[in-house]
Amino acid sequence: MPSVLGIVGSARRNGNSEMMVRVALEGAVASGAQTEILRLTDFDIKPCRGCLSCVLKDQDCPQGDDAEFVLGKLLTADAVVLGVPVYVLSPAGSVKMLLDRVLMAEHIAPGRSRSPRPAAAIVTLGRSDDWIGFSVPLLSSTLLCAGFWIADTLVAPAPGPGEILLERDVVERSRAIGRDLLSTERRFPSEDTRCPICFGEAFFLRGDGQVECPICLVQGEVIGRRGEKALIRFDADYPTRHRFVPHLMEDHMHNWVRASQPRFLARLDTIRQARAPFKDKPVDWVKPPAR
Repeated sequence: MPSVLGIVGSARRNGNSEMMVRVALEGAVASGAQTEILRLTDFDIKPCRGCLSCVLKDQDCPQGDDAEFVLGKLLTADAVVLGVPVYVLSPAGSVKMLLDRVLMAEHIAPGRSRSPRPAAAIVTLGRSDDWIGFSVPLLSSTLLCAGFWIADTLVAPAPGPGEILLERDVVERSRAIGRDLLSTERRFPSEDTRCPICFGEAFFLRGDGQVECPICLVQGEVIGRRGEKALIRFDADYPTRHRFVPHLMEDHMHNWVRASQPRFLARLDTIRQARAPFKDKPVDWVKPPAR
């Protein structure tokens, strides 16, 4: 039986993010999936220290927190529904904390982070989507880095906790996302108003008249308008050239991240000399207030 994991990025119990994820999981159960749900804020996920023990030494993270457990759940699921609130133009920090630890994915489940599996991203926010900012592509990047592809996204505005359940069309949309998640076929549209990989709507303007998604590096050109949004025709080869293509992610891990160690060691004496003047120089660090 296929498994669908629900992840809630909000600390609020019975809030809009939790409700939308639970509704989506109801849809997944109706389609024959086995489901479970976790709340990120129930787990101890510390900031990444950048030691790279997981990548360079293939060791467990020395911090000994819950990040490896949570990532293990993420990496072994057949599909994921991730729901997160927007507070100030971006997803809640619990998701970013998890994203910063995703480097250990290859240590936890070798190869699994490169096996394409469907996922859905649900964003809840207090008012209309003019305050959504970069929330959708940033949320998608967590799933993309863990080896998923984005099958669908949902933006669900409602100010009060649980108030989203009064929006019947949004509720049914969430249920349909869960119901169809495992059967959705991946498609690569030739044109759209959103990035076809992360579903973001923010693009860099390039000097040659092209536009580029800052998350996925998908390129294209503006060819007109669809409603109030720009319509973009994407380069024909983007399905094999975006940032999260498995072989390009593997190349990044092996030929940049892991290759950084010998480069660093070769320059270590020079780096030590450059840091020496700072070693004993007094610094007026601001201290946390006494509790």
